[in-house]
Amino acid sequence: MPKQSEIEVPLLEVLISLGGQGKPKEIYPLVTQKFHNITQEDLDNVWNLVETNGLIVSNG
Repeated sequence: MPKQSEIEVPLLEVLISLGGQGKPKEIYPLVTQKFHNITQEDLDNVWNLVETNGLIVSNG
């Protein structure tokens, strides 16, 4: 898994490409495409942590 500092620039690039905003489920796949060494298991583990800890705010 990439470190937070390695994710910051790709995340900003994705946000810029989306006009400055987006929902996590829209942003995550675009950011993870920039890291070819991430497995589906890694992604599932991250989503489980994010959802379990309430880090996703849903607008419905």
